[in-house]
Amino acid sequence: MTTNYRIYSARDAHSSYGVDQLAIALIDSGSAEELLGSIELYQRSMPRVPLFVITQDGRFDFPRLQELYRHISLIVFSGNTYIGEKANAVASVCNTNYFLLLRSDTVVVTFEYDRLLNLMSRSNHPVVASAILANAYREIVPCLRTPTPFEKILDPGSSFPSMDPDKPDHTLYPVMGLGFYDRALFQRLRGYDEQIHSEYFQLMDLGLRSYLFGYRITLSPDLLIQFPNRESIIEDRSERTGFGRCYTKNLSIRRVKGKNKVRKPPINYDRSSYREEVKERYQWLQKIDYDGLVSTWQR
Repeated sequence: MTTNYRIYSARDAHSSYGVDQLAIALIDSGSAEELLGSIELYQRSMPRVPLFVITQDGRFDFPRLQELYRHISLIVFSGNTYIGEKANAVASVCNTNYFLLLRSDTVVVTFEYDRLLNLMSRSNHPVVASAILANAYREIVPCLRTPTPFEKILDPGSSFPSMDPDKPDHTLYPVMGLGFYDRALFQRLRGYDEQIHSEYFQLMDLGLRSYLFGYRITLSPDLLIQFPNRESIIEDRSERTGFGRCYTKNLSIRRVKGKNKVRKPPINYDRSSYREEVKERYQWLQKIDYDGLVSTWQR
């Protein structure tokens, strides 16, 4: 995992009940005013929850920022990074059971903390309770992702969530990474693949790995996040450096009569991940192959 970031620990650490349970991780993704407004909001509404702000060099006078907000910790990257590096860094430093990954250009409309804790306490709890997303008009957008039969590309389906809080949908991955993470399980799965230089393929890779290894991701109405300044929320699905790792790791195992058979993927082969991930780990850990996942999902 990357180490191109510095930690500025909170000047005044919290010492109250609940600190060991949850941390808020706030990605600096909008204007400086939006970030400062978000910090003030979460410090006021959730004062006992440690707040980690993920930003990059040159954005602020960081000592001055911590003088103003003495309870925040800063994770400062040396340059632009993808969602995977940010989430991995939070998981490494937050020291809590769960972390809530948010953006400074969003507003949390619904956050049913007790219900989310109940969901995460179950024996078959998800890796992430992914957020349902709404646009500037508070319209729910298609944020449910489903695996589709593989032809020439990995192209998940998109649809609207059911919005039933008692029966949250299974979803392939958390759109934009926003959600309520089980930190230990996320790290057990080795987090996001930082050698993939695409947020879309980082997210899909984590989702596929979760399901193929026997875990799941849910889309929970107990966490609803709005983008107040965006009419549409569109993913960049372009193929970038390292995207072949997603194909290779998740399409190189075929399950035959209860046993895993290793083969090179039919497209976008990545040699290093085939040798270091598929042959060393995946063939021993996978519970189902991609075709089996699609068939199970459709049923």
